[in-house]
Amino acid sequence: MQNVVFTQLSIPEVRNLLREELESFFIQKEAEKETKQPEPQPEYITKKEAAKLLKCSIATIDNYRRNGKLKRYNHLGQIVWFKRSEVLGVSSGYALKVVTSKKS
Repeated sequence: MQNVVFTQLSIPEVRNLLREELESFFIQKEAEKETKQPEPQPEYITKKEAAKLLKCSIATIDNYRRNGKLKRYNHLGQIVWFKRSEVLGVSSGYALKVVTSKKS
């Protein structure tokens, strides 16, 4: 952006200069918005992120996991991961119950 020194300009001239600068600014911002690619969503999310996504508590996410509505992946230490698509499935009511078979 260039510096403009206002000397001996009438009010209409100042308005026109300001209008031109604002139009240029907003056209540039709109062009940046159109060319900007959305950031890809991670495939796996943590319990905390899942709770935030569903607007519920972490305890509710644990209950969904225990009841088979959510399956955990890659349990590393204290971090439990869930697939974003499965969490969103729970929120839309289309979650499938996870069935695990026990060996006899």
